[in-house]
Amino acid sequence: MKKAPITVLIIRLQACFRDLNISIEDTELERMAIIIHDTMLGQMRKFHTLDHVFEIAAPFNEPLQVLACLFHDMVYYQIDNGLGHHTQRILSQYIEITDNQPVINPTIGILPDWWDILLDIFNFKTGDLPHIYGGLNEFLSATVAMHSLESYLSITQLVKIASCIEGTIPFRGIDKAGNSNFEILAARLLAIKNKYQLQLSEEEIDEILYASVAISNRDVSNFSDTNTGTFLDNTWLLIYESNFIFNNMENFAYSITGYRIGLMKTELFLKNLQTADIFHQYKNTPKQIDYARLTHQAQRNMAVAREYMVAKLCSATILESFAVATGGDVPMAMLVGMQIDDDHQVERAEDYLNPLTDAEKKPFNPKVLHLLASGRTQDSEFDMKQSPITAYVYQYVGTTGIVEMSSHAKDLFEKKITHEDFLRTCPPELLNNMARACAKLAITRTKALEKYFL
Repeated sequence: MKKAPITVLIIRLQACFRDLNISIEDTELERMAIIIHDTMLGQMRKFHTLDHVFEIAAPFNEPLQVLACLFHDMVYYQIDNGLGHHTQRILSQYIEITDNQPVINPTIGILPDWWDILLDIFNFKTGDLPHIYGGLNEFLSATVAMHSLESYLSITQLVKIASCIEGTIPFRGIDKAGNSNFEILAARLLAIKNKYQLQLSEEEIDEILYASVAISNRDVSNFSDTNTGTFLDNTWLLIYESNFIFNNMENFAYSITGYRIGLMKTELFLKNLQTADIFHQYKNTPKQIDYARLTHQAQRNMAVAREYMVAKLCSATILESFAVATGGDVPMAMLVGMQIDDDHQVERAEDYLNPLTDAEKKPFNPKVLHLLASGRTQDSEFDMKQSPITAYVYQYVGTTGIVEMSSHAKDLFEKKITHEDFLRTCPPELLNNMARACAKLAITRTKALEKYFL
């Protein structure tokens, strides 16, 4: 029988302290679990949830690694729209918020022994304004962990936890000197050992880095999923987290432009992400054969995901352009219909699309089409797992055509052309089929859409 997440948290924390031979009162254990539990129940959290934390911690038995996993996603400033009640109470002692930007500026009189060490681990200093993609969330999460655990763990144990959390700052490449972020962290820890006279051998520093790289790779393991559909499921959860436009999920109530913006941001992220920056290795950990497997699968997933996202973005841009050109942005459901229920008793625009003949189809990637037509592994709260309209567009223009269409879409996003200009770059027969299908649902736009009929 499945246990409640708060119970799972307490059990994992109990095991950690027991394995460390540390006595802790049940009331303190409960308080610690509640802080983690309540903080991670934010409305917008769909990927960075307690289930994600439990999944990351699952393969680890070493208690300090597990503690690092449990605390590593405590703060997600941009997703939670600031700090939660518990984290605000703790972090207000170490940071201040200026213009909605956390600034490192301790307000407590006597700082704890670990504070300066934590700053050095993250290479921050008082007065810094860490960026959300430059370690802010990880630094604040580590601060909560150090504050919560300082009464029970030694400085060296706290250093290991903070270093493991620092290692989860994602997607960092090799620096100009040819060093990885884990080699840089190793150099920082050696300097910290000497500066603060910590009892840490070079072998123990290596052990900290091995633990850190293992958690880091586990944290992004979905990139190496052998099922690209599952990888895309997680991508869709991240789209939801990153876009407050999707707060109103019921019946596709968000606007078409809002949906397109969410896709555009994710497509740009995937386009710019270097696959070599996803997984990491430190002194042959993980072993080369395992590291090669991770990176190879990530490359395969990314190649399919990029083309999939470009296709989704292009079809959304056509729909947005229809809406803007015929009177303005509208709820997604108005042009394409509601999300399909289990019995498919819902009117959808794709029901009115003329089937494509083989002669009308252009060369495409069958893996991409399979994901569009058959779907990802599960529906999301704001999008069906199948993408029948995008599959239609993708087959009609093919791989080459979708790239060309995305180039025109980019011009539109950069305001170099108008929505009407964008539509003029699309195949007229495709627009005819789509406009006629959308007109069946958007009855107040039927007459305006007729200008795209042939």
